[in-house]
Amino acid sequence: MSTDATDANVGGTSGPTTAVLSDAADAATGSSPETRTGSHPDIRTGSRTAEIAAYLADVCAAMTDLDPGVRDGLLEDLPEHLAEVAAADPSPLQSRLGPPAAFAAELRAAAGLAPAPPSVGRRPNEQLVSSAQLAREFAVRLDRSLGRLAGYETLRELLVALRPGWWALRGGGVASFLTIAIGHASYYYYVNMADVIGMSLIAFIGALISVRVGRATLRASAGTRMLVAIINVPCVLILLYSVLAIRRY
Repeated sequence: MSTDATDANVGGTSGPTTAVLSDAADAATGSSPETRTGSHPDIRTGSRTAEIAAYLADVCAAMTDLDPGVRDGLLEDLPEHLAEVAAADPSPLQSRLGPPAAFAAELRAAAGLAPAPPSVGRRPNEQLVSSAQLAREFAVRLDRSLGRLAGYETLRELLVALRPGWWALRGGGVASFLTIAIGHASYYYYVNMADVIGMSLIAFIGALISVRVGRATLRASAGTRMLVAIINVPCVLILLYSVLAIRRY
C-alpha cells in the first residue's frame, strides 16, 4: 500500500467508507456502478446483501483505530470475498468466517499490524452478552459430556431418569431417621427382627408418600415446586447425617 494512498485518506471518518460498503452491495448482487439498473433484487438476494453489508460494517468497526487509508486497503477485496462465500454456501457468514471482530483480527495480523485495543468496535454491553453466551455454551457442553458418560444424551435426561429413585430414597430415609430420632434411639446400639420389620415398613410407607408427592409436584405451580426444592435441602442433610451415623456405629 502506498504512502500517498494513506495520506489521502487521513482525516476521513473512522467508520466504514461509503465506497467500501457500496462495493459490498455490488459484489453481493453481481452488479457494478456502471451496470447497475433500477430493478429490485429478490428478497433472498436482498437479505444476503444486507448480511454482507452488516458483516463488513462490523469488520470495519473493529478497525476504527487504524488510519482510514490503511483500513480501506485491508478491506479492498473483502466485499468480493464475502460475496463469494455467501454464494457458495447459504449458511450465515459468521458460521463460515467466524465473528467479525475475530476476522478483523486475522486481517490485522496478516498485515503485521498490532491487535486492536480492547475498546475498539465494542458495542454497549457486548462483553457482558459475550460472557453470558460463553457460559451458556459451556453449560450445554458440560451437560452433554456428563450425560454421555452415563449413556444418556444429556445430564438432565439422567437426572430425570433418577428422579423416582430420589423420591423413594428421600421418603424412606427421612421416615426411618425420624422414627429412630423421636422414640427409638436404642436402635443405634441394638435391634431385633421385629424392629427391622417395623423400620422397613415405615421406610416403605415413607417412600410411597414421597413418590406420590414428587409426582404431584411435577404438575404443581412454580411456587410449590420451589417450596419442595427448599424442603429437599434438609432432607439431603438428614440422609448425609444418617450415612455418617451408620459408618460411626
